[in-house]
Amino acid sequence: MNYAFRGENGTKSGIKGRTPAEVKQGGGFKPWQISSIQGARDALKKLAESGKLEDEARMWCLSKNKDNGWFFSTGISEGAAYDNYDFLYRMNVSRMTQRKWSDVGLGETKNVGKMDLYTDAPTVSSAEQIAVIWQSSGRTEELLIMTPISVSYIELQKSKGTFIPLTQWT
Repeated sequence: MNYAFRGENGTKSGIKGRTPAEVKQGGGFKPWQISSIQGARDALKKLAESGKLEDEARMWCLSKNKDNGWFFSTGISEGAAYDNYDFLYRMNVSRMTQRKWSDVGLGETKNVGKMDLYTDAPTVSSAEQIAVIWQSSGRTEELLIMTPISVSYIELQKSKGTFIPLTQWT
């Protein structure tokens, strides 16, 4: 997997959305409940060890609200990111690979049998990018990212198939 994609609208019909300028000003994308890489590591450990990770992923997939905002949703293909939004972003996640829970130091996990784990490092304590896919959702291309993704890893679609670094967007 090289990229994760995210579609977003600007403000429309009274519904607040984010423009590329606002995403850039905000430093990129991050879950509601997590503001740092260490926060994501801690949340993953806590949710996996308590047996609540799959429940939280299911609730996020179904309702996407701040209460269960341990993730932000992306697609592993442009189509899975609903590319009919005003803006389509792609994030470099090429360092992420699928890991076994026990291999990253989470051997005591509960209720993760239907969860695929992706990290960019062999242990959770050294990972800077963490994501999961909830296989039971039927949306096996929905990558739920737990770590903030900074602007330096994000590109904006300029035209169909052409992306520019968000840092260069004006």
